[in-house]
Amino acid sequence: NLDLEKRLEQKNKELEQKNIELEKRIHEVEFLSETDPLTTIGNRRYFELRLKNEMSRSIRYKHDLSLIIFDIDLFKNINDKYGHKKGDLILNKLAVTLKNKLRANDCFARWGGEEFALILPELNIERAAMVAEKLRQSIQYIEFDSNLFITCSFGVTEYCQTDTIDTIFSRADQIGRAHV
Repeated sequence: NLDLEKRLEQKNKELEQKNIELEKRIHEVEFLSETDPLTTIGNRRYFELRLKNEMSRSIRYKHDLSLIIFDIDLFKNINDKYGHKKGDLILNKLAVTLKNKLRANDCFARWGGEEFALILPELNIERAAMVAEKLRQSIQYIEFDSNLFITCSFGVTEYCQTDTIDTIFSRADQIGRAHV
């Protein structure tokens, strides 16, 4: 009986350790599935999940919700002139810099390529436009390399209860392209 209890206790310890390792791996997989590896901000998948949740919250609690999308102007020219490694450094530095300028409940993600997106819960379009303008102005003064600066084009829109992810993005994209 004593021998059986010792073996059972040992197996329980082993099982606890395996559970700890499994939980750690689950967190790693979640992180990898939601994070853009280059910029370490949220990726498109993560952003869409958060946007769906925020759209539901906006309806439920009747609060404002705005969306900003932006992309780096003439990014292809930067990659062609300076190389893709420099382009990657610009994307990374831009993401890190902007992440530090946002509220904790805002969601910032890389939508793809040189395009980024922001969810601004509880902000109407006027306040979201002010955020976009502040970001636009701060970006133009970031020196990414010796005498290398960039600009970005922004589209800002407010969520309507009839919106889908596609319609809200389409509207923000059209607005952003209209200002280029």
